[in-house]
Amino acid sequence: MIFEQYHLPSNLEKHLESILYFKGLSPNHSIERIVPTGHIFVVFELDNIPRNTYDNETLAQIDTFTKVWVSGTHRNFLSISAHQNSEMLVIQFKPTGAFPFLHCPIQKLNDKVVSANEIFGKEILKLRDDILLTESPQSKFELVANWLLERFDSKKEAPDYLLTFTERLQKEPLSNLKNIVDSYPASQKQLIEHFKKYVGLTPKYYHRILRFNEI
Repeated sequence: MIFEQYHLPSNLEKHLESILYFKGLSPNHSIERIVPTGHIFVVFELDNIPRNTYDNETLAQIDTFTKVWVSGTHRNFLSISAHQNSEMLVIQFKPTGAFPFLHCPIQKLNDKVVSANEIFGKEILKLRDDILLTESPQSKFELVANWLLERFDSKKEAPDYLLTFTERLQKEPLSNLKNIVDSYPASQKQLIEHFKKYVGLTPKYYHRILRFNEI
């Protein structure tokens, strides 16, 4: 199996957690339950295997995705098909990092997986074609990094005080939530609006996801 992770340049590491590539993954299960993390993902399927999503309770098939899709911020497990000899490239944004690249309010993607065409148009399929034509993981990463930099809109960056607030949520205990919220330099209503726009969730729900993952 091949597994590579891109060393993010400084102009992307503020907004991205990682860009990773794997080939030859062969899980021992057919459905994978992905734990919510508070992140947005763009997933490039490079093996021509359609992926299905399923109802968490009944495991009835909900939808099928091919080529490239976007997974929004989820509040519950995401059940998705797992396949032998998988090959994918995955962009993982930081909790406040996706908006300058997606150009749409993040809350619209809550608990959804959507075709990347709906957000990026045909350019995302052209990028996938280019990725498929390159051999080395590093070349694939550079194609994606250049595309991201072209997409980047600095006017849509989250304000620094929201980044500071989010970092405090990530580091401090649940018992300190009220103090963290009270320290925000805007009203609680504005805080919730900002969080929905850039993260997708309310601060309280995002904090709950963080603590769940910590446990």
